[in-house]
Amino acid sequence: MAHPAATATIAPQRRVSSLSEAQALGWFARLNAADLTDSDRMAFNRWLALHPSNRENYRSVLALWARLAPGTQRPAQDR
Repeated sequence: MAHPAATATIAPQRRVSSLSEAQALGWFARLNAADLTDSDRMAFNRWLALHPSNRENYRSVLALWARLAPGTQRPAQDR
């Protein structure tokens, strides 16, 4: 069993990553929506800049899409 102090240190980082992963999925859907606005794009770019894990998680979503749907229309890339 992990030492409680180690768990306390890791848990907040994992929560941030989980939130970032969920947000990356949401941004993927939004960026590929027919009604995407310039305001949406600006908000996405602000989100990318907030934390390094945001860009990393969005790229992971893009990689997953490429594996699951090869040969389909290319989704929105991070800008």
